[in-house]
Amino acid sequence: TPSPSPSPPPSPPREQSPPPPPPVVTEIPRSRFVRQTAFNRYQTLKSKDFKPERRLTDEVLAFPLIEAEFRNRH
Repeated sequence: TPSPSPSPPPSPPREQSPPPPPPVVTEIPRSRFVRQTAFNRYQTLKSKDFKPERRLTDEVLAFPLIEAEFRNRH
């Protein structure tokens, strides 16, 4: 019978990991809020298409054949 292979040497002890950094407190500059700038930014972002797949889904669901299928199922 073959002899069992010797066990590997123990791994060296791990170094202590540093403590996690303290949380960063972000100050919101409420005194610098410019209503017109915020409104303009909102107007710009409102027209952007963030989820093109949702728009595509709406277009596909609007096809008459698919609308009819959904009507028949529900």
